[in-house]
Amino acid sequence: MGDSREQQFDARLGRVWRDDHRYLLNVAFRVLGSISEAEDAVQDAFARLVDQNLDAIDDVRGWLTVVVSRICFDRLRSADRQRRSATALDALETLPARDMDPADRITLDDE
Repeated sequence: MGDSREQQFDARLGRVWRDDHRYLLNVAFRVLGSISEAEDAVQDAFARLVDQNLDAIDDVRGWLTVVVSRICFDRLRSADRQRRSATALDALETLPARDMDPADRITLDDE
């Protein structure tokens, strides 16, 4: 009996993939601007869907759209945070060098 339920789940998941994959990919691409990152986000969303009870979700496409959107925005926030921290580190490293005597700078570089 378990095989029949798994086959039904796989068949339904396959239909959802065929019906909604392109739509979700478009949503992710519009947010991320990269087809490869968009594909990764959609695959992550489908991986999360596998862990869900499809019968408990009223609108699977809507559920996936929300999940894909959240994944995309999380990635943008993470990338923005990384850019800001990298920029802050660059600024911290260059500030002392501007105020430093050139002779001291050469000594530090040699060390």
